[in-house]
Amino acid sequence: MSKIKSRAKLSRRSKEGASSSKDTTHKTESTAMDVTDDTIDDISQAKTPKAKSSLLQRKLAENRKVFEQRSKELTETKRAVEEKVEAIRQQLDETDFAAAEHKDQLSITPIRPLVITSNVSSENNKNKNKN
Repeated sequence: MSKIKSRAKLSRRSKEGASSSKDTTHKTESTAMDVTDDTIDDISQAKTPKAKSSLLQRKLAENRKVFEQRSKELTETKRAVEEKVEAIRQQLDETDFAAAEHKDQLSITPIRPLVITSNVSSENNKNKNKN
């Protein structure tokens, strides 16, 4: 929008100064300097060192804002991840503690081996003695 306004000003001033070619050249140059530096978006459009400097300062400010926003987002993301990691650690510690507590509560009684003796052989001997 500001580019359109500056072009309109430029055309009005060039029409006003059409009376003499010398005045027109002078007014066109002054109009070019009156054009605000905000309308310049590319360094190739900047003709004067002041315009170039202004453009670079504006770009630097924009880049700083973007950088700060990204840094803020990264910090928030990092904080959220750290909170999740801490919550998972707490759950793991609680699970380990509960498992250790249950292990202590379970009393392990040793199982004695059961010896099975066969009465079959002794019964066979008894039956043979009877015959």
